Amino acid sequence: MIMGEIIFKKVHEDFRGTLYIIEFKNKKILLITSNKGAPRGGHYHNNDQSHLIISGKFLVKTKDMKTHKTKRMKASPGDLIKIKAGVAHLLTALEDGIFLEIKGDEEETTTDYRPWRKIVEDFLEKQKTR
Repeated sequence: MIMGEIIFKKVHEDFRGTLYIIEFKNKKILLITSNKGAPRGGHYHNNDQSHLIISGKFLVKTKDMKTHKTKRMKASPGDLIKIKAGVAHLLTALEDGIFLEIKGDEEETTTDYRPWRKIVEDFLEKQKTR
Protein backbone atom coordinates (compact mmCIF):
# COMPACT_ATOMS: atom_id res chain seq x y z
CA MET A 1 0.00 0.00 0.00
CA ILE A 2 1.35 3.45 -0.83
CA MET A 3 0.22 6.55 1.08
CA GLY A 4 1.96 9.50 -0.51
CA GLU A 5 5.62 8.92 0.16
CA ILE A 6 4.98 6.29 2.84
CA ILE A 7 5.21 2.62 1.89
CA PHE A 8 3.60 0.12 4.25
CA LYS A 9 3.75 -3.58 3.44
CA LYS A 10 3.56 -6.98 5.06
CA VAL A 11 6.88 -8.79 4.60
CA HIS A 12 6.65 -11.93 6.75
CA GLU A 13 4.27 -14.00 8.87
CA ASP A 14 4.84 -17.13 10.94
CA PHE A 15 3.82 -18.64 14.28
CA ARG A 16 5.44 -15.74 16.15
CA GLY A 17 3.27 -13.07 14.48
CA THR A 18 3.57 -10.68 11.56
CA LEU A 19 6.27 -8.33 10.32
CA TYR A 20 5.44 -5.16 8.40
CA ILE A 21 7.84 -2.59 7.00
CA ILE A 22 7.18 1.13 6.90
CA GLU A 23 9.45 3.13 4.56
CA PHE A 24 9.59 6.89 4.33
CA LYS A 25 12.37 8.86 2.61
CA ASN A 26 14.95 6.06 2.97
CA LYS A 27 14.03 5.48 6.63
CA LYS A 28 12.84 2.02 7.63
CA ILE A 29 10.73 1.05 10.62
CA LEU A 30 9.49 -2.47 11.26
CA LEU A 31 6.12 -2.97 12.93
CA ILE A 32 6.22 -6.38 14.58
CA THR A 33 3.32 -8.27 16.14
CA SER A 34 4.22 -11.03 18.57
CA ASN A 35 2.08 -13.82 19.95
CA LYS A 36 2.42 -14.74 23.63
CA GLY A 37 5.49 -16.92 24.19
CA ALA A 38 7.09 -16.08 20.84
CA PRO A 39 10.82 -15.24 20.81
CA ARG A 40 12.15 -12.73 18.29
CA GLY A 41 15.70 -11.83 17.34
CA GLY A 42 18.56 -13.98 18.58
CA HIS A 43 21.02 -11.94 16.56
CA TYR A 44 23.01 -8.71 16.46
CA HIS A 45 23.53 -5.97 13.89
CA ASN A 46 26.34 -3.73 12.70
CA ASN A 47 24.27 -0.64 13.53
CA ASP A 48 22.33 0.80 16.46
CA GLN A 49 18.61 0.11 16.68
CA SER A 50 15.76 1.00 18.99
CA HIS A 51 12.67 -0.98 19.89
CA LEU A 52 9.55 0.89 21.03
CA ILE A 53 6.99 -1.25 22.82
CA ILE A 54 3.48 -0.33 21.65
CA SER A 55 1.43 -3.00 23.45
CA GLY A 56 2.01 -6.11 25.51
CA LYS A 57 4.93 -7.03 27.74
CA PHE A 58 8.26 -8.50 26.67
CA LEU A 59 11.27 -10.09 28.31
CA VAL A 60 14.33 -8.48 26.71
CA LYS A 61 17.74 -10.15 26.88
CA THR A 62 20.86 -8.47 25.53
CA LYS A 63 24.48 -9.60 25.32
CA ASP A 64 27.37 -7.39 24.29
CA MET A 65 29.41 -9.54 21.94
CA LYS A 66 32.68 -7.76 22.90
CA THR A 67 32.35 -7.68 26.70
CA HIS A 68 30.01 -10.70 27.01
CA LYS A 69 27.94 -8.70 29.52
CA THR A 70 24.33 -9.97 29.58
CA LYS A 71 21.27 -8.02 30.74
CA ARG A 72 17.63 -8.99 31.29
CA MET A 73 14.69 -6.65 31.69
CA LYS A 74 10.96 -6.53 31.23
CA ALA A 75 9.53 -4.00 28.79
CA SER A 76 6.01 -2.55 28.70
CA PRO A 77 4.12 -0.13 26.46
CA GLY A 78 6.01 3.14 26.05
CA ASP A 79 9.42 1.64 26.84
CA LEU A 80 12.20 2.41 24.35
CA ILE A 81 14.95 -0.19 24.26
CA LYS A 82 18.15 1.05 22.65
CA ILE A 83 20.32 -1.70 21.20
CA LYS A 84 23.89 -0.73 20.28
CA ALA A 85 25.72 -2.24 17.32
CA GLY A 86 27.26 -5.60 18.23
CA VAL A 87 24.74 -6.34 21.00
CA ALA A 88 22.74 -9.56 20.58
CA HIS A 89 19.08 -9.26 21.50
CA LEU A 90 16.17 -11.59 22.11
CA LEU A 91 12.66 -10.30 22.80
CA THR A 92 10.15 -12.84 24.11
CA ALA A 93 6.48 -11.88 24.27
CA LEU A 94 5.08 -12.40 27.77
CA GLU A 95 1.65 -11.63 26.28
CA ASP A 96 0.42 -10.72 22.80
CA GLY A 97 2.10 -7.48 21.80
CA ILE A 98 3.37 -5.06 19.19
CA PHE A 99 6.66 -3.21 18.93
CA LEU A 100 8.43 -0.97 16.45
CA GLU A 101 12.02 -1.63 15.41
CA ILE A 102 13.65 1.60 14.33
CA LYS A 103 16.64 1.06 12.10
CA GLY A 104 19.71 3.21 11.50
CA ASP A 105 20.50 4.92 8.21
CA GLU A 106 23.43 2.74 7.16
CA GLU A 107 23.25 -0.60 5.35
CA GLU A 108 22.49 -3.32 7.88
CA THR A 109 24.06 -6.72 8.38
CA THR A 110 22.64 -9.27 10.78
CA THR A 111 24.65 -12.00 12.49
CA ASP A 112 23.00 -14.82 14.43
CA TYR A 113 24.00 -15.36 18.04
CA ARG A 114 23.58 -19.14 17.83
CA PRO A 115 22.49 -19.93 21.44
CA TRP A 116 19.64 -17.41 21.24
CA ARG A 117 18.81 -17.93 17.56
CA LYS A 118 18.38 -21.63 18.34
CA ILE A 119 15.63 -20.65 20.82
CA VAL A 120 13.78 -18.95 17.95
CA GLU A 121 14.33 -21.87 15.57
CA ASP A 122 13.24 -24.44 18.17
CA PHE A 123 10.07 -22.41 18.86
CA LEU A 124 9.19 -22.33 15.16
CA GLU A 125 9.89 -26.05 14.73
CA LYS A 126 7.76 -26.92 17.75
CA GLN A 127 4.85 -24.87 16.38
CA LYS A 128 4.98 -26.78 13.07
CA THR A 129 4.34 -30.09 14.86
CA ARG A 130 1.25 -28.86 16.71
